[in-house]
Amino acid sequence: MKNIYTLEDITSEYSVAIVDTCVLSRSFGKDVAQNPEKKRDELIENHEFRKEMMRCLEIGFPIFITELVYEEYLNKPHYDYKKALKKIDRRKDRDSKLLKKVARQIRDAEREERKLISMFKDMESILKFDENEKDLYDTLYEKYLTFKGEQDLSEADYDILISGIVTGQTRGFPAILSNDSGIINAWRDFKNREGINSQQFGFFIRQNNYEFERLD
Repeated sequence: MKNIYTLEDITSEYSVAIVDTCVLSRSFGKDVAQNPEKKRDELIENHEFRKEMMRCLEIGFPIFITELVYEEYLNKPHYDYKKALKKIDRRKDRDSKLLKKVARQIRDAEREERKLISMFKDMESILKFDENEKDLYDTLYEKYLTFKGEQDLSEADYDILISGIVTGQTRGFPAILSNDSGIINAWRDFKNREGINSQQFGFFIRQNNYEFERLD
């Protein structure tokens, strides 16, 4: 069974792909002096990933974020670029040139992330349910509520899981894209309880800027 997928591969095999915040936006921390070379490389990789995601959205692939993920990103604290520069200047570090470059890359990455999130809205790729799906969502929300407590899921994380289950009953085979261990465990619990496989309800973790690994 194939385990490594691109975004295009996922959307050719699954009817709906629901993306978590941690896949779209990775946290690099506020202190650029911690592993600046690694941060720089990760920022470059994430730049390429955002370009690929935007390309897929422009084509019209069925890739969505939930309303709670959208709100979660909008409420995310902004990176204070000016404060970071002042901190670097105070350090008087011989690597200050590299650190300032990384700080600038983090600022630019945040701007790019905002464009990507806005694109989900512009392309109508924020997941919306009709009335029947909303009723089904409410029923399934209560039915699987134990998963939320057992895995200590946030409301946004549990919403992703239930949204995946709903679309699996109304729109074909769904897939979740997330690196969150809590959602992964809850998905496995659901899959085992209902006796379905990863072809019927997929889960993918991001490996790099182009590839995802499908879990079993």
